[in-house]
Amino acid sequence: MTHDNNETNPDYEVSDDITDEEVAVLRLFAETLLRTNPSGTEAVIPERDLLEAIGSTDPSAIDPFFDGFSQKRMYVRRGGIISRRPYLESVVHDYDRQKTHLTVNHLMLPNILDAYRDSGNE
Repeated sequence: MTHDNNETNPDYEVSDDITDEEVAVLRLFAETLLRTNPSGTEAVIPERDLLEAIGSTDPSAIDPFFDGFSQKRMYVRRGGIISRRPYLESVVHDYDRQKTHLTVNHLMLPNILDAYRDSGNE
C-alpha cells in the first residue's frame, strides 16, 4: 500500500499489510501519549486497554501479537531517503516484558496511520 502526494512521488510505502489490530494499538499509544505525556515519548498503557485494542481478553495473546508486529517493516521515503526499520524499532523503542511501558516515536506514528488510511482503511 502506498500514500502518494502525486502519481510519481510516494511519501510512504508499507511493505507489509498493517492489520486493524496493529492500527488500534498505534492509535492507543498516540492517544495515551497525548493525554498523559504530550511533550514526552513514554506512555504507560493499561493491559486491559492493550487487550481491547488487539481484540482479546486473554493476556497470553499479547506476546504473539507483538512478536508478529515486530517482524513487519515499513519504508518511509522523505527527501530521497528511504528508511527501512522494524516497527518495534521505529515505533516502540522500549517495550518491557510486562507489556505496559512503551516508548513511542512521535514522528513514525502519523506516517504509519496515514499509510494505513490511504490504503482504503479507517
